[in-house]
Amino acid sequence: MSTASGRVNCTGCDFQGTLQYRPLRLVYRLHDGSEVESARIFGWCVPCNGIRDIEASMDGEKIRVELEELQKQARSPALLISKVFGSLLGGRANELKEEITGLENQLRFLKSRRSKPRCLMCGGEDTKSLSFDERGLSLEFVHECGGHLKLEPTDPDAIRFSYRPETIFLDHEGRKITP
Repeated sequence: MSTASGRVNCTGCDFQGTLQYRPLRLVYRLHDGSEVESARIFGWCVPCNGIRDIEASMDGEKIRVELEELQKQARSPALLISKVFGSLLGGRANELKEEITGLENQLRFLKSRRSKPRCLMCGGEDTKSLSFDERGLSLEFVHECGGHLKLEPTDPDAIRFSYRPETIFLDHEGRKITP
């Protein structure tokens, strides 16, 4: 699959940047060897002074609600029957157990995390997430000149690139580690 880059300009100065859309997956290795997957978002890295990929924040409350719902499903009589008859009735028990374990790992990860989301280029914690409204303006982020970043419309005839999916391994504080 090929993707076009997102061009970003500042409304107050001549800054130009790029949002590089590419398949990128973050895998956190916890102290006990378990892994938690996450994604990246686009943000502003103050030490890099530019737009970079940064760690996405996880919503602990949303994870707790989803975990409670799955735990209710796991205690249901229908699931107990499916455990007895296995794949004849769908075999959802193992999938459910894996989902519950994944959510529990995410909560343990959030509990152990002390640092703010890091830049995936320099590892710095002084980052700000970027989001754009329907007009393409980033109103939450103010550039050092006082202007706002503006996402330019995508040119349908622009050169497109294909990227190989990439996985970055991180420790529980967001520092890169070797796989």
